[in-house]
Amino acid sequence: MTDQELIQKIKELKQIKPSQDWVVSCKNRILSEEQENREFEQSPALTNFGFLRFVSDFVRDYKLTLKPVLVTAVCFGIIVGLFGFTQNTVPGDFFYSVKKVKEITQVAFSPDGQKSIVYLQFANKRLEDLKKIAESNDVRNLAPCLEDFQANISEAAKDLVKIDVNVTSSDPSIIKGIVKQTQELEKKKAEVKTFGIVLGENKEWENAVADFVETQINGLEGMVEKEQLEEIKQLEQEGNFTAALEKILFLSY
Repeated sequence: MTDQELIQKIKELKQIKPSQDWVVSCKNRILSEEQENREFEQSPALTNFGFLRFVSDFVRDYKLTLKPVLVTAVCFGIIVGLFGFTQNTVPGDFFYSVKKVKEITQVAFSPDGQKSIVYLQFANKRLEDLKKIAESNDVRNLAPCLEDFQANISEAAKDLVKIDVNVTSSDPSIIKGIVKQTQELEKKKAEVKTFGIVLGENKEWENAVADFVETQINGLEGMVEKEQLEEIKQLEQEGNFTAALEKILFLSY
């Protein structure tokens, strides 16, 4: 084929126009994909958790046209994969939100009588995080960790006052769990304070424990020896609520 013939062929190809149906089909597909991307980026999960925003940016930048169901599967897979990786993260770290998702899920699937214990477990973990932060002198994470610690204590207090005395009398493991976590709390608080970190008081928790102990004492009226009950009341008056709960736990078995 000569150069002139090739040029003539190219001119003929330029005159070919796509069909109107094909143009409309392509336009609708592009608009549909853009709408799906907007809905994905505006979803609550992306706005609440930073690591999902990272996934969203990745999808957009690399133009991955994922369907909503596939997007959900991808995000779920990332969450599962990162759970192990994020165990050592502390409040303020980029991937801490993944760890937080796991904790929120754990609370959601816990029985009502156990939720306070779960929140106390989280509070103890925050004290461990504070110790790590102090040892690494990572000051930027100090405030978020303290805030999260106080939030966990407050949530534990809210759930503690909801526990009915009939529940604890039939299931002593609840009091046992509260005693164990409270003892851990006091021990770890002392360790954190050696670094000069001021935890502050949480009146909400102190009031909740006082009310809880009083409720348990009232439930023991007429069921135990008077001397035993007086001993527990004395501990309550002294503000030694953990020791009072230990005595109540002993009498529950």
